[in-house]
Amino acid sequence: MNHTIGPWEQDRFNISVKPGLYYCLKNSSDTSSHELDANAKLIAAAPDLLEACKAIVDAGSKRQIDAPMKLGLIIHNAIAKAEGGHNEYN
Repeated sequence: MNHTIGPWEQDRFNISVKPGLYYCLKNSSDTSSHELDANAKLIAAAPDLLEACKAIVDAGSKRQIDAPMKLGLIIHNAIAKAEGGHNEYN
């Protein structure tokens, strides 16, 4: 996979993926600003969500004893970012 490595940050309708590289969500007449903001948050959280999915698969294949605690933190942080909240467990 050749995507830009995170973290990605969201600022209103812009996604900053690395210094000097931004993506801007285009507003169409039928898209509300609330929906655009939610989409931007989800897109910015994509690398974190991918990391969480990979951690789940990895933990399952290795049968890690401490996996539930670690996975819980990774998943909590990814969801918080996707929903625009703040993670509390970094």
